[in-house]
Amino acid sequence: MPNKDQKYYQSFFPHPLDEIAEYICFPLIIESKVIAVIGAASDNHYNSETVANISKIFRKNVRKLRRKFETAEDHYLDLKANFQSLSNDTILVEMLMAISNALELRDAYTTHHQKNVAHISEQIAIELGLKADRVFGLRIGALIHDLGKIVIPSQLLNKSGRIEQAEFEYLKLHAEKGAFILKDAHFPWPIQKMVGQHHERLDGSGYPLGLKENEIILEAKIIAVADTYDAMANDRPYRERPGIAKAIATLQAGRMTKYDPYVLDAFISCFERDPTFGGRYKLD
Repeated sequence: MPNKDQKYYQSFFPHPLDEIAEYICFPLIIESKVIAVIGAASDNHYNSETVANISKIFRKNVRKLRRKFETAEDHYLDLKANFQSLSNDTILVEMLMAISNALELRDAYTTHHQKNVAHISEQIAIELGLKADRVFGLRIGALIHDLGKIVIPSQLLNKSGRIEQAEFEYLKLHAEKGAFILKDAHFPWPIQKMVGQHHERLDGSGYPLGLKENEIILEAKIIAVADTYDAMANDRPYRERPGIAKAIATLQAGRMTKYDPYVLDAFISCFERDPTFGGRYKLD
C-alpha cells in the first residue's frame, strides 16, 4: 500500500511510481536563478533520440514559459511599487476601511453610519480649528468607532421592532469590546479611547465607564455628537428615524450636561452652513 509521499508524487505522474523507469528534467533559469523544474517521466528507458526530442520540445516552449514568469514578476513589481508609493496614512485608512467593510457583511447599517459619523466629526474638528493631523486621526477613529459590534450577534444588530432592555444592555458592550480589540494597536492618535469613550457623557450618565467631563477625550466628545445626530437623522433596523429636528433638539437639550458645548456649537455651525452634510441627509 503506497505511503503518503507516494500518494503525493502520484498526483503528478500518470503512472504509479513503481512503473516509472526513468525521469528526465530541465531547469527553467531566469537571471541565473532556477525558477522551475519541468520533468517528464516514462515507464520505458530513454534513448538518445527520445532525450533529444524532449529537449527540443522544451527549448521550443521555454520562451513562452519565461514570458509567463516574467509577466507574473512584472505584475508583482508593479503592485509592490504602487504599495510603496502610498503614504503610511493612506495604507492605514485602507486597512481600516477593509475592517469596516468586513463589518458591513454582518451589519450594513453600521458601516454606513460610521462613514457618516466620520464625515460629520471631521467637519466639527475643522470648525473647532484642530490641526490637520489631529483631524485625520479623528476621522480614522470615527470610521471604526462601532468596531466592537463585530462581536454582537447579527440577529440582534439587524433586529426589527422593539429592542428589549436586556438586548440593549448587550448592545452597549460594543464600546468596551471595540476598545479591547484595539488594545495592542499602536496609533499616533488615541484611537482606542475614541472607540471606547464615544458613548460617555459629560455628566457621567454614559457608558461603559461612566466618565465625566475632562475624563473624556475631545475626539470622543466630537464623535458622541456626530453619532447621536446620525443615529436620529436616519432609520435604524429597529425603528424609523425620529428626524433631523428631533436630533437637533435632543443635542441642544443635552448641551452642558451630556454634550460638550464647544463641540455642539461647532456642530450647529456646520449644520447651519449645510444641513444635508454634503447630501448625506434629507431634510424633514
